Amino acid sequence: SQEGLTISQAWEMIAAETEKQSKRKVRIKVNRKIKLEPFDYRNFIADSELFSKTTSWVPLTRLRSGIRSTIASMLPLESNYGPRK
Repeated sequence: SQEGLTISQAWEMIAAETEKQSKRKVRIKVNRKIKLEPFDYRNFIADSELFSKTTSWVPLTRLRSGIRSTIASMLPLESNYGPRK
């Protein structure tokens, strides 16, 4: 996406889109008892330009639209298994 997001921001984006499509409240649970290492706080923004130049690969989906389409494809599965309790 070439934009920096924390894991928390990504989960919030997923939760918001899930709420929008499912019309149900989504709660994100955080286990504060788990000690995070310094590695877990790092920032990383991938630059795929060299990979694209070398392989001619180009991304076809942006992060937000990928989340949107993934949720849309998974919601119909709920009807096969019923809502999670």
